[in-house]
Amino acid sequence: MANYVTVATFLYSHQVYVAKTKLESEGIDAFLKDELMGSTYPGTVGIDLQVEEHNVDNAIRILTECGYI
Repeated sequence: MANYVTVATFLYSHQVYVAKTKLESEGIDAFLKDELMGSTYPGTVGIDLQVEEHNVDNAIRILTECGYI
């Protein structure tokens, strides 16, 4: 079983979906934690963008370069 680590937290679902899509386009599988709560209560509950532990450094680099974090 993969160990997932949070690389960023977003308050709005449209923001996290764009970042998740970017990571997946770069070959990094991503998981959204608290997606339902964040969608139900936008702007109040953060949605965690998570990747497998071995992809953390690369994911942070990509998200930083793109200005997502």
